[in-house]
Formats: sequence, C-alpha cells, structure tokens
Amino acid sequence: MMVRRTKQSSNSKNINKFEKDKIYKRWLLGATALVVVILFGLLGYGLLDKYWIIPGRSVAEVDGYEISFQTVDQHTRYRRMQMLDQYIAYLDAMKYAGEQRNQVQDILDQIENELDDPVQHMRQVINELINTELVINEALSRNISVDDGEVDSAIRLFLGFVVDQDNDNNEYEEAYRLYFENMNLYTDMDEDSFRKLFRNRLFAEKLQENLGEEEEFGDEEQVSVKHILFSLDNLDQANDVFERVNNGEDFEALAVEFSDDESNAAIGGDLGWVARGEMVNSFEQVVFGEEETGIVPELVATQYGLHIVKIVAKEVRPLAENVVNQRKLMIFNNWLTETKNNSAIEIFDWWESAAPNKPDLQDMYSRIQQSE
Repeated sequence: MMVRRTKQSSNSKNINKFEKDKIYKRWLLGATALVVVILFGLLGYGLLDKYWIIPGRSVAEVDGYEISFQTVDQHTRYRRMQMLDQYIAYLDAMKYAGEQRNQVQDILDQIENELDDPVQHMRQVINELINTELVINEALSRNISVDDGEVDSAIRLFLGFVVDQDNDNNEYEEAYRLYFENMNLYTDMDEDSFRKLFRNRLFAEKLQENLGEEEEFGDEEQVSVKHILFSLDNLDQANDVFERVNNGEDFEALAVEFSDDESNAAIGGDLGWVARGEMVNSFEQVVFGEEETGIVPELVATQYGLHIVKIVAKEVRPLAENVVNQRKLMIFNNWLTETKNNSAIEIFDWWESAAPNKPDLQDMYSRIQQSE
C-alpha cells in the first residue's frame, strides 16, 4: 500500500508540473502575441498617422475654413519645384553673366537661403494659402468668376505657347503631359489641384483689377529726369564728375562713361517720366521739390548710392500703364492687409515637426538632368 501511494503521489506531481508548463507556454505565447499585436498596432498607427491623420489635420483656419497639411505640403513641394527651376536657370545664366555675375549669385544665394529653412519656407506657403482664401471669398462676393477656358489659356501661356494658336496643339499637349507628370511625381498634386493654382491666380488678378476700378487715376504732375549713379564709397569721383557737369560738360556723355546704373547708363542716364511713388522717398522728394529744371545743386544720397540729378521737364500728364498697374497693386495689397487684420485667422504650430526636410539642391539638380 505504501508503494502504491508513492507512485500515485509521483504521478500527481508530474501531472501538476506538466499542467504548469502548459499554462506557462500558453501565457508566453499569449504575451508574445500581445507584443506582436502592439508592435503592429504602433506601426499601423504610425502609417495611419503619416498617410491619413496628419495629411487631413488642419494647419490653419481662415474664418472657419480649414487648410489641411496635405494642401500645404503639396503647395510647398510645388513652390520648391519652381524655385529649383529658377535655380537651374540662373546656374546656366551664370556662364554668360559677365559683369552681372554678382547679381546672379545673389539670386542663387536667396533661393538657397529660403530652401535652407523648411519651416519658414512652409510658413510662407501657409500665408499664401490664407491670402488665396481671402481673395477667393472677396472675388465671389463681387460676382467675379473664372471659367475653364481662362484656366486653359493661363496654362498655355505658362508653358510658353501662344493662346488660340491651333497649329501647335499637339506640341502643347505633349508639353502639358510632361510637365504635369513631373509635377505630379514631385508634389503628388492631381490635375484638379494643378488647374486650381491657375484659377486662384486669375481670381487674384481679376480682384486686383476690380479694386483698382474703384479708384480714379487722372493726370498728375510728373518729372522727366536723368541721373548719374555712383556707389556710396565713391564720393571723390562723384564730386569730381558733379563739378564737370556744373562746368558745362555734356551730362549724357558723362553718364555713359561713369554711371553705375547699368539699366540706363548707355542712354545718358535717362529715367524717363517719373510719377510720385515710383522712386525711393529721398530721390522723389528732391525731384518733385525742385521748382526749376536743370541740374540739382547737390548730390542726392539714397540706399542705391550717390546721384547727380538732371531735371529735364515737369508736366501734368496721364499716368503710364505700368504706373497705373503699380497703383492698383498697392490698393490690392492694402485691401489684403486690412482684410487679414479683420479676419479670424489661426495658424497652428504642430506641423513644424512634420515639415519636409531641407532639399539637397545638387541631388535634385542631378535627378532632373537625368530625367530630361
């Protein structure tokens, strides 16, 4: 009887150990499965957050209208694409820039500096999208519309084709296809979003014209003026040439020889007819303040340098078209500033950590060259 009890006791212990091992293995498998589920859940949430939640989140609100991260991201990439095109064009222009190499390099530096700060770059795009929303709301309230034909014409001009010229349709359609495919690859914009870029620009142009029509641009006093420009650190030469002008030497010939203003030195420093608001304030005060024509009796200093100024004539005359357009743009900008100040606008800051990384200009340049 004692032997049988011992065997039974031993069997019971073995069964209990087997059951414990079984329970432990079951728990271990369950725990492992739970960890796997959690990991896949986190991975799934990360993908969901990246490709669904974040793109749909609001980056800014304008009077209740939400601007999504996806919209901002697409427009940021498109702006980058355009800036890269400019960068490449100016790099090519550098080969033939000659004396203007410094100016071209300044433009290249400006592009690089903007692209070096992705957050600031994206913030500028957000502000542009806010402006666009305000413009569209105002345009629609004034019954301003843009039709598909106008959008088509704007895209044709953008791609370098003459509007309504039938014999280049095949060439245009091929150029459109290539540009859109490249743009879509880089920005993920669909065709509706791409066309909307041009529609929004046309709304802004029409609103600017509409606002300008509310103002009258009549005849104004204008000044016909010429100048000889010297750098601010070239005072000795400026005084020397100024003395020669006052001694009766030919103004136009001296402008051709000495003026640093390359835009008009070859035509004797002629700036043409100038209306108020076209020139920097210090220059404008002098030319409109002088009652007599002739050489202004003192050198005129501006941020651009030292000027020897000759007032050729003064007349009340119609404003030039470019001046009228500048005035209309000023009216539009003033309207936009006032409207923004009176609108409910909120920009969130969560998106800064999700802003695209700084682009590698050389890498992007190489990839575009390979695709051409």
